[in-house]
Amino acid sequence: MGRRLVRLIGQLGGTVAKNDTDTSQVDFSKSAEDFFFRPGIDAGLASCDAITQYWQPTGRAKIAGFAISKFDDHNRRVSDIIDGYTNRRAFSAAIEFNTVPVVVDHLNVHKNLLTVSGRGFMSGAGGSRLRNQFIWNHGPNGYENEAEMVACFEAAQSTKANTGIPVYGGDTSQIPFVIEARNLKNYFHFLTETLPRLEIAVAIDHRGPIVITYADQIVGGFVMAFINALYPEIADQVTLQPAPYSVDRALTTLTFDHYYFQANPATLPSVDDHAPRSWVWQGRRATRGTFLTLELNRIHDIQRKLRRRAFAAIAGLETAHLPRRFWVERSGSAARDRALKNEKKLVDQLKLIGFEVIRFEDYSPLEQIALMANCEVMASHHGAGYANMMFAAADAHVIEISTPQVAAARWSDFIPLAHVAGCHYVSFFADHDWATPEKEPKYDKDGLVPVAVHEASIKTIARYVRGLTGDFPTNANKNEVILTARHLRRSKSFKALRRYLDAFPKYVQADSTLLQIYAKACDETGDPHTTFDALSALWDMDRTRFQTLEWMIWLTKRIKRPDLSHLLVEEHANTFPDRHDAFLSKIRWYQRLKSG
Repeated sequence: MGRRLVRLIGQLGGTVAKNDTDTSQVDFSKSAEDFFFRPGIDAGLASCDAITQYWQPTGRAKIAGFAISKFDDHNRRVSDIIDGYTNRRAFSAAIEFNTVPVVVDHLNVHKNLLTVSGRGFMSGAGGSRLRNQFIWNHGPNGYENEAEMVACFEAAQSTKANTGIPVYGGDTSQIPFVIEARNLKNYFHFLTETLPRLEIAVAIDHRGPIVITYADQIVGGFVMAFINALYPEIADQVTLQPAPYSVDRALTTLTFDHYYFQANPATLPSVDDHAPRSWVWQGRRATRGTFLTLELNRIHDIQRKLRRRAFAAIAGLETAHLPRRFWVERSGSAARDRALKNEKKLVDQLKLIGFEVIRFEDYSPLEQIALMANCEVMASHHGAGYANMMFAAADAHVIEISTPQVAAARWSDFIPLAHVAGCHYVSFFADHDWATPEKEPKYDKDGLVPVAVHEASIKTIARYVRGLTGDFPTNANKNEVILTARHLRRSKSFKALRRYLDAFPKYVQADSTLLQIYAKACDETGDPHTTFDALSALWDMDRTRFQTLEWMIWLTKRIKRPDLSHLLVEEHANTFPDRHDAFLSKIRWYQRLKSG
């Protein structure tokens, strides 16, 4: 447990209730109106300070996924999920929801669910679990349960008494600060959900006890190791307490992602300007589909604060011995070890271009952070270690090898962590390592099935990584070049893409697909002249695409060639007369150029 022993909760004294019986059973049979706690409406919650801002837009990660299964049915399904997550459900910016300290009355923790004054309390990941549990357990029909919950939240938004969260006026210095962990054996949930909440305890300079409750009777050694490494100033105040747990009055945290669907819209501003304008986003209607869309695009401010704290902690740390390209191997002794089939064959390919094999658990917490903060490329198969993606450098490439099952059930859990870092997060969805790989496992029945890669998928992954790093052979055939170029473009790895295609000029100049990709790479790397040249070659090859000519016209302004502007606008009028007037209305700069 690190440098200190974890105290028993009984030593705290004062307001702690008895824990020999479970006083915090969650009754899902209650109506949604009676089940969910509604901040600003229900008594028993107040913020420590006046709330001035609930969320802010922030930069997005570069997310891409590729379906590389041996089975076409898997690839079709996974490709639809990828398009949904990276296009149809994508916001124009990530939404960073703020987190505040709140004082609550009659706090109870049952397993990993938290209630306040007898009602289910929704905040962050714990709030998502509570919502899901209500939908699954309230009644026999999940759709009806969801509809009741949505109606409850809509009614809360329009309640006259819902004018915002009140401010607590008393002393909070010795009130227990309670964090309900999902558990303390899973590294992912601890690092992404539990640990960041200590940021709030530090921010308010809390001097009283900090109680982290947890389900299951297992505590991973990483828990206190990370707390000691990143929060030494409060580590001695932390107690790990098995659930159930109850207390008459406590401090805890409220993140505004769930509150968004309960708050009066006049109080909490809308995120609609950043959201997709389609059925996948229904605004303040808290359907599962709408909340999935939000979860794919939202982060918590405390996660970013944890990242900044971690970077400050490794400042000055010696990192010369740490690899910058590495494959993360899972411990063969881990209780939930899920080996990657044909891992050695893939890793052997990566070793040829300078990859080292590591295990995160062989490094201290600060070294793990430094590994990610300084890495060029990290790769592995699906697992909790991807929680460390929060610490990846913005220009790092984090590559995950997983399955169609992960695409459907787990990918959405990891995408927000990439937004925290702003890095490149690229997933290759290969095959399942089980007796019937042509079938997709059911998580509730089959559990999480390990990953299998085969000869073709290994080659695809290795070619992509070689394209990223610049360590690629120049004797690839055209189809291989096109596939790798498409993968680099979709992962927004434009510098690597430009370098890669520069090595295959004969293919590029003779193929319209490659010319389009090359033009995009040149444009994204700030080279409008070469972009224009590539588009000119593409236009000579195919004069049916209005997009090519219109892009060229826009570029004439950037390359300061008004003579070409006149010629190409005239060509546009002759070639695409049905589009010409509408296009002219968009290029007002040309109207000024023409009149001048």
